[in-house]
Amino acid sequence: MAVGVAAIVAFVIGAVWNSSLLFGEALVQLTAIVPAVDAAMPAAQMLAELVRVLIVATVLALVLRIAEYLDSGAERISGRNG
Repeated sequence: MAVGVAAIVAFVIGAVWNSSLLFGEALVQLTAIVPAVDAAMPAAQMLAELVRVLIVATVLALVLRIAEYLDSGAERISGRNG
């Protein structure tokens, strides 16, 4: 559940970040994007981006789980209790 929520949040943040909603005219000037032409993102590209952020969120969750496991093992070996 948390991975899905993280993926959706990352997708929405990415969409806002890359739109003219956040940076407005400055984004258009710096990237040389013509808003009228490049306004619509193809559905396949949006789906691919959603899949990408889902994969990234899953990998991050696995890395954090492994790190937590390794850290708890170090505590058992060293005798630390807190």
